Amino acid sequence: MMRESTLATFVFEFKSTGKRRTQLRDVASGAVTGLGQVSLAYLDAHALSGAVQSPFKATGQFTSDEQELSLNLETVPSPHISDNFSARASLRATAITPRPPSRAVTVDQ
Repeated sequence: MMRESTLATFVFEFKSTGKRRTQLRDVASGAVTGLGQVSLAYLDAHALSGAVQSPFKATGQFTSDEQELSLNLETVPSPHISDNFSARASLRATAITPRPPSRAVTVDQ
């Protein structure tokens, strides 16, 4: 994950361990509010679910001085398919290194 102000970019790379080999591989950027709420509008879920017109959206929350992240993924319903595929997932991630210091240029520098 990379973050600058209200923009965050995530790299997703998940692989299944079951009989059916599936994966979620995508890079997505989204907005982060001042309270640490995250919103990603689109993740390509086809390689994971096989559903062509059912991408994931993700919403979540940074906590503990941005050292932890909780994300909820949910398929976006397609208006073109009457019996649409749906799925939900959630994940929690914890940073293993401290947050880097701010290197922003200030007026005093």
